[in-house]
Amino acid sequence: MEDDPIWLKCISDYLERETDMKGGYRASSKVEAIQICREVCPDVVLMDIHLSDGKLEGIDADY
Repeated sequence: MEDDPIWLKCISDYLERETDMKGGYRASSKVEAIQICREVCPDVVLMDIHLSDGKLEGIDADY
């Protein structure tokens, strides 16, 4: 997750061009990220450490 929309678009566009990966799921909160992970069971998650109000929610997100 990333709160800067330009950076989010750039990193998302870059990863979507990779032919040996699939995904492209994006979440805007810890709760949403956990829900997506439970449904999709990804091999890799790229998540921002600071998700809201400077809290370190990205570190303690556990599904």
